[in-house]
Amino acid sequence: MAATNTLDRFLAEISKLLREKDAVRIQQYLIIEPPYSQQYQQIVQELRNAFPKGSEDTLEQKCSNALPEARDGEDDAPWTAFLKFMMQYFVFLRDVDVANLLDTFTSLSELVQ
Repeated sequence: MAATNTLDRFLAEISKLLREKDAVRIQQYLIIEPPYSQQYQQIVQELRNAFPKGSEDTLEQKCSNALPEARDGEDDAPWTAFLKFMMQYFVFLRDVDVANLLDTFTSLSELVQ
């Protein structure tokens, strides 16, 4: 599997913010609107290389492994919806084509549901 160093660091930071219950900073990290900084461009490239279309289950497992706070939740109640959201967020970043507004709107709609 291709290296995902930037993605791994990003997930580690999200994990830290979950532990700290810092919703504002999480919101700041989960940008959806281009132009993307170099870090996000690197994440997109890593996603395309390591998790091409069709590997969403593997990507969700990576999120689950990297985000034990969401996987285990609080009071033994896992935050499965958050894990699925993170996977969908990465799929959105990987697949978004801002030149195609209809596809972008559809992808955003799927993400926010």
